[in-house]
This record gives sequence, structure tokens and C-alpha cells, in this order.
Amino acid sequence: MTRNSITARATHFIFSLALMFTFILGSEPNHVNYVERNNIGLGKTAGQVDDPLLDRAKGYLLHGKVKSAVSNYGNFISWDEHPAALWGKYTYLPHVGFLCGVPGHVYSSEFEDWIGETPEETASGDTIQIWYSADAYTDWWNEGPNYSGVIFDTHDDRGTVGVEKSAGQIDGKHQWYLDEGKLYISVPFGAENVVDPHYSNAMIGLIRPWALRPKLLERLIDYDIYDYGSDGLPWSSDDGYVYYGANAAESWFARTSQSYNTDWQPVTRSRQYTHSTDFTAGDLFGSTPFTDSGDTYPLLAHSDYGNTWPICQDQDIQNCEDFGQPFWPGWWSEDYMGEDSLFRVEHPECNGTRKDTDCWQGVPGRAISDTDVYMEFDDRWTHRGNRVLDNEYEATGYPMGLRVMAEAHSYGVAYA
Repeated sequence: MTRNSITARATHFIFSLALMFTFILGSEPNHVNYVERNNIGLGKTAGQVDDPLLDRAKGYLLHGKVKSAVSNYGNFISWDEHPAALWGKYTYLPHVGFLCGVPGHVYSSEFEDWIGETPEETASGDTIQIWYSADAYTDWWNEGPNYSGVIFDTHDDRGTVGVEKSAGQIDGKHQWYLDEGKLYISVPFGAENVVDPHYSNAMIGLIRPWALRPKLLERLIDYDIYDYGSDGLPWSSDDGYVYYGANAAESWFARTSQSYNTDWQPVTRSRQYTHSTDFTAGDLFGSTPFTDSGDTYPLLAHSDYGNTWPICQDQDIQNCEDFGQPFWPGWWSEDYMGEDSLFRVEHPECNGTRKDTDCWQGVPGRAISDTDVYMEFDDRWTHRGNRVLDNEYEATGYPMGLRVMAEAHSYGVAYA
């Protein structure tokens, strides 16, 4: 059996991709006039915004019956590059993208030990009830902090960010504090409207740190400006924080030219750090049925074409050894070493089974397949997909700080 496969890795994570047949009824895209923008400090080179489209490149997997082009901005396979997962004469997988998401909060109903105090009237005449939970406090600090605040009346990734108070100083609704092993929250109280944090319909949640972010102030031509407070420093205590909610990064729902506002984009300076721009698709693949000699699109690093490999320019960033020399930026094929007694002595973490990744050792110079193609992309440009109305985001996508390192493999032999 011949096949192509894609594996992906990210910092602190290993992602396993399941390939599925998906049928989509499409329509003509809505062409919206967007302006390319960026966050302050992101992707800037020598004071200028570094456009991620300059770092895009593609690769070709042409061994075996399955043939496909791949790209480095979250869409591993798409209609934009030919062939799109071609099996013989037919395309069965025209779009394969990378998707990752995170929740914005944990509902208060996840904690079962809430105890409500006697309702009380505040100085303003409102009646509130204070609830407390020891389990919520424990989860807050378990290898944490795991939360950055409390959200009230949450709905559609919006809500009221609770005000943190000093212990015993709650004087109104939607306030909270941590003290003596308990999380305390205040909610409005009414005879016919009891807000009970035991239930998810109370719409109360503990905010994940990544979901509480500085508010957008203004969108400029080159970047978005956020409320960084009087000190102008991001993520400091005087920032104007708002709740952004859950988030998912993907590359399908982009209906603009070149999908420039998609969530995933090549890692900054990929054209220097992960592939070479000395040879184009037309130079190396112009004689194939899938492009021509006039194709000037850059190429990703291919294991069997050393002239597509990057040059070692920064040994720390690129994790390379020989400065000024081309190197393979991906990973090599590995041998099982669990039966090698010397290896076991030098690597006591190996338990002697093939399932243990510590028992495998890379073999420099030996590719995993007939052609391996390497790429890196991250989500630092996610905000580009947010439309802005009256200086407010209509949708609240945001960078999660994920960087994906992926390798695509093309096999042309039966044992693959």
C-alpha cells in the first residue's frame, strides 16, 4: 500500500491528525475589503511590519499513487495548490487543515461545594448574595494559578468581568476575592431570580488566563492598538482587560485574496530559518504535470533536495550546528535501541519497549520517507481575522501562543 502522511508537533504538545473525507457545499466567497494589520511588536523587522505572506512556501509529495502539494499556513492541503491529495486521477481530500482550540472559562457548576450566605442589602439598595467554594479555590491554585478572574452573565463569549476585592470588602454584585482557602463571589439576589453557582445556567465561570486580554482601542493600517494603561506596557495591572472567551484557530474560513487573514501563518522569517528561497517550484518541479518552469512560488524544505534547505544563521533559533551551512530543519528517521545494552546504560529512561519514545534514536542523514517536507506555522496573526466595528471586535479571535512544527511524508514503496 502506498500513502502520504502528515505528522505535526507543537511546543509542549504532540498533535495527531486524523484524515477524514469531508464534503462541503460551497458558494462564491464574499469579498470584503480588509486592511492588512498586525499586533504591536509582532512580526516586525527593523521597525517594519514583516508580512507573513512573504514566508509562505509549498512542497510536493509525488511518490506513490497518492500525490499532493502542501503549504505552510495551516492549510496542509487546499484547492489553491495542485495536486490536492490526488489518488490516481481523482482528488478525494481537497482540503486538510490544522485546528486547535481552547475554552475561555470553567463553569462554576464544575464545583459542587458552593455554600450561599444570607442575602444582604448593599449601600446602594441592591440585594446580593455571597457564595464561597473551597474546591474552586483549590483548583485555582493547583499547579497554578489556573485562572485570572471570574466572569458573570457569560453568553456568546461575552460577559461581565468580575471586580476583584480585598477580603471581606464585597459591596456589590459581580465581585470576588480569594481568602483562607475559599473563592468568594457575589451575585444579585431576588425572590424570583436566585443565581445559584451550582448550575451552569447561572452563567458564572472562572476565566482562563489566556481569555482575559487588553481591550482593543483602535485599528490602524499596520497593527491594532490595545488598552495597555498609563504605563503602556502589555499585561500589566493597569491594562483595560475584557473577556475574549473561547478560541479556535483554523485556516478554512478565510474569504479574502490569498487568505491573508487566516489564523495560521508561517513562523516569522521562515524564508530564512526553515527553507531556502534560492530555488522555486518551477526550478525543481517545472517538468512535472503539476506546475511549470515559470512557477516562482518558494519551496519548503524537501529532504531529497538539499538546495531547498535553510542556511544555519542563528544556532539558537534554528537549533543547528554548522554555521553558514545548509541543514535539514526537520527530524530524521529513528532506530529502535531498546535492545542495545550500551544504549540502555546511557539512557536509563528507556524502559525497553517499542512504545517508549525514549528507546528510539534519530539517524542523521536518513529521511523518514522518500520525500519529507518540513514546515512551521503559528497563530500570532489570528487577530487579522477579527472584523472591527466602532473600534470593537465583532469576533474575538486571539493568538494562543502555539507554534506548530510539521513534516509531511511521501512514500512510494509497499512497506510504508
